[in-house]
Amino acid sequence: MKRSLKVAAAVLAVVGLACLVVYFYRGAGKGKLTWQDPVVKKSVMTFAYKIYGDSSVENGRFFLSKVVFHNDGTGPVHNLSVSYQIPDYISWITPQSYPEIPAGQAIVELTSAAERMEKAG
Repeated sequence: MKRSLKVAAAVLAVVGLACLVVYFYRGAGKGKLTWQDPVVKKSVMTFAYKIYGDSSVENGRFFLSKVVFHNDGTGPVHNLSVSYQIPDYISWITPQSYPEIPAGQAIVELTSAAERMEKAG
């Protein structure tokens, strides 16, 4: 009985070491950043400016511009910084930084009418 436990422990130790070697040899994978083309509204319902300024209304359905970034890789994307402008509407915004985007996750950058008013005023 003791001998079989020692053999099982040795086998498990070898399997554990093999797993560690494979993990460090192959690494955790690399991130692959992709993005969809930016969506910019051509017109805004001016009577509903308060709706455009509240991102919680209709789950963010009302916005001036939107860009979606995806991490399609097997590892995280590190230190993404997003800054953009919409000519004739918004000058360059202060960069938004994301320290890490996990594999398979997405980041959505929305610009609302409220941000436009803050930048213009």
